Amino acid sequence: MTPKTIEQDKEDFARKSQEELQNQELLVGSFTDSNRQYRQVDYNSCVEKSCRSQQIVAWRNDIAVSQITVVAKDQDLHNVSVLIDDFVDGHKCLTSEHISATFVKSVMAYTGMLGYGSTTRPIPDGNREEATEVLYSSHPIDIHAYHLQNIWITINIPKDTVAGNYCGKIKIVADELKKPLEFFYSLKVQDLVLYDVVDFKNEGFDIELWQNPYAVAEYYNLFPFSEEHFAVLRPHMEKYKEIGGHALTVTIVDEAWGGQTYSKNTLKFPSMVKWICSIDGSFSFDYTDFDKWVTFNRTLGLGDKIVAYSLVPWTNSIRYFDERHQTYKVLDVQVGTTAYEIVWRMFLKDFMCHVEEKGWKDFIYIGIDERGFHEQAFDLIESVVGDDGLPFKIAGAMDSFVSKKPLAMRVTDLTVGSVAIKAYLTEFENLIKEREKLNLRTTMYTCTGHIPGNFSLSDPGESYWTMLYAASVGVKGYLRWAYDSWVENPLEDTTHNAFEAGDTFLIFPDERTAPHPRSKSSLRLEKLAEGVRDVNKILMLKKIAPIYENHINLLLKTIKPTYEHHSLYLTEKGKKELAEDMREFKQKLHDVADEIIEYLNNIL
Repeated sequence: MTPKTIEQDKEDFARKSQEELQNQELLVGSFTDSNRQYRQVDYNSCVEKSCRSQQIVAWRNDIAVSQITVVAKDQDLHNVSVLIDDFVDGHKCLTSEHISATFVKSVMAYTGMLGYGSTTRPIPDGNREEATEVLYSSHPIDIHAYHLQNIWITINIPKDTVAGNYCGKIKIVADELKKPLEFFYSLKVQDLVLYDVVDFKNEGFDIELWQNPYAVAEYYNLFPFSEEHFAVLRPHMEKYKEIGGHALTVTIVDEAWGGQTYSKNTLKFPSMVKWICSIDGSFSFDYTDFDKWVTFNRTLGLGDKIVAYSLVPWTNSIRYFDERHQTYKVLDVQVGTTAYEIVWRMFLKDFMCHVEEKGWKDFIYIGIDERGFHEQAFDLIESVVGDDGLPFKIAGAMDSFVSKKPLAMRVTDLTVGSVAIKAYLTEFENLIKEREKLNLRTTMYTCTGHIPGNFSLSDPGESYWTMLYAASVGVKGYLRWAYDSWVENPLEDTTHNAFEAGDTFLIFPDERTAPHPRSKSSLRLEKLAEGVRDVNKILMLKKIAPIYENHINLLLKTIKPTYEHHSLYLTEKGKKELAEDMREFKQKLHDVADEIIEYLNNIL
């Protein structure tokens, strides 16, 4: 081969420089903070970002996430796609099949909130903002000139991955680019193995998101609990399991929550148990839908906790089918009345026989929320026992645990709102201690009105913070309404007619025309999942190295209870501060894990 001349070297350098310049004129990009949203209004600031290398730290049997934001300059770009190299450390290799890149889709979200009101009123008009929400597609896309595009990176680290420092590269290509836009990763895999997600509920901290299979059926125009419906629900519920979920939501009356979920139907959220009044006036119960839903999820490894809503529905009424008149009627059953006692005792006895026959009795909890914390309801539940001499367990969501503490102590699985926890932190800490002595479980929930929040216009990092705050107050898990109570067109606009946009779901549907629909995750859900994993890391570190427990507890004490905010959302200052705090906390968690690894190696 003829050696290159100095002139040829100069020509090669000039050509490469020209290609790089052309690339810079067409597409620029940077690693961006996974705790933040980057919207079109951030275009100018994103043009200035130029960080193209990033270090990530993870455990074995773990998932790491990252965000890249690319910006098209003055030309449309076509067939933009992401190429992923293997991550290597010498002879060790994390193959690219464990790494995914997903283009993020934006939706619109109403900036206000109407609050509780008519369940049939239209969604509000008014100001909307862009929310970068949906992990939409890994297929090539086009990016219009002067537009930005977020890309979500997920790195799965298998359990058998050898600890080490891996290096890898991700490349963005497009028809118009002369050379790829490259991003460089340094992945440090610490020599610790995270629990399997199915063990989070036993070993540490879990997540429960209330499900609405009727919303999924309505969106795709499928008959509820048909084979076609279950085909869509399978990956949908597997995603729930993947993040640590295991509890099931079931309904035992129509409109257990007063019709607050979206539906075009008059009946917004049906009962999975159908109430039937026969000609002779006796009641019977059709468990067909209930059985199908529970059986399906049990085959997926879900449903060791099945929460039935509710013995105290919001409207204190029961809708049933009257066979004599061949029509639906509504029976008013106020708590404390004779009618309430008779009707619900009749149901509980029948329900007990049914779930015992199915072998599900140990999994069933009767669900009660704040509006249903009446002594008479508790007395009734506890008075109906099964063959084992025990009543159903009770799951309850409440805020007034101080004024209704005796009832809170009767709840097997109690979840308390973050706002109430902040208001009565000392009392809450004492409540947890008392409940732990009785082997009773206590978790935290968030919902509409809670700030930081988990809404479309909340930053993703607020969801991560939510998990850390829950850990800081000593609870065993987290609950939220809801996983999938979709509005009419969630892939375009997440606005609800009552609550903050995005409040009623954390996962998105596929396009209605998709031949094989698969639900799409959100940045909020991914950061919740990351938080669940990190809380379980914290609990695991305490367990394997008790000498570090005080150190870890002090680290958790640094989690702030709130940040600067307006009436509904954090201010920009609050969002920046929260994101900075979450990055700092995560780094300190990595550092203490390194210390513990070294400590364990020394004593072994």
